[in-house]
Amino acid sequence: MVTSATTRSLRRRLLVRGHDPESRTRLNPLQKLALAVEIYATYASMRLLLRLRGLPGALAALRRPLARTAQPDVGASTSLISGLRLGSAVARSLPLLPTEHRCLMQSLVLVGLLARRGLAGQLVIAVRPGGESGGRFGAHAWVELDERPLLPTFEGGFTRLTAI
Repeated sequence: MVTSATTRSLRRRLLVRGHDPESRTRLNPLQKLALAVEIYATYASMRLLLRLRGLPGALAALRRPLARTAQPDVGASTSLISGLRLGSAVARSLPLLPTEHRCLMQSLVLVGLLARRGLAGQLVIAVRPGGESGGRFGAHAWVELDERPLLPTFEGGFTRLTAI
């Protein structure tokens, strides 16, 4: 299983000098603003979609752009870098809102952003059972692209339940 530490290590290796020059370019302030607006707009539409359609319907609506977009002809490492960068932007942006921004919402927003870019991210839901050991029940969600996590997986006892 790929851990958060593995993802960080992979990110560092892929972003080393001489890899893909396009993937190392930094966003200018206007591009950062546009990305933040896209993240917040996706978040707002996701909250509404969840209320109206539930999780399966909301995911289907988020992935609609993916169905209309041909899969881009980019390398797996370029797609992974894009996914990691988007995941990082979502994880930094959503906590600034005074509303729900936990792992499921971050994951759903990231799935929508990836779909708009022609990338098929998988929503992974995992659980940590409570029980006799005195632990508390917990649930966690993250997004994977080509079986690599784009958001933290928090390995601490979580068992993968499903990927959708």
